[in-house]
Amino acid sequence: MGVLIGDPALAKPVNWACGTVYVTVNDPQFKQIAAEKLQQQADTSKEISYPFRPQEKRPNALIALIFAVLTALPFVGFLQFVSVLACLQRLVSCQHSEVDW
Repeated sequence: MGVLIGDPALAKPVNWACGTVYVTVNDPQFKQIAAEKLQQQADTSKEISYPFRPQEKRPNALIALIFAVLTALPFVGFLQFVSVLACLQRLVSCQHSEVDW
């Protein structure tokens, strides 16, 4: 048994093997019925076709990257602002400690 995880955007899906399942049947009547059904299925040469849903449309990778950068830009600016404030606070506290001497 295994788990297969994939997406149309992934080139190679992730296939994770979970374990092995062994099935044994000792009933001769069941074996005969199963063999007959298997033979009937093997005799059919009809082609099987499945309707798949169309692949979902995705934006161009460059446009997605630009959007991600523009979305993250305010957060990066906020982090820069907080780091400048921390430096200014250390500078002010150092000047106050020198004056007290």
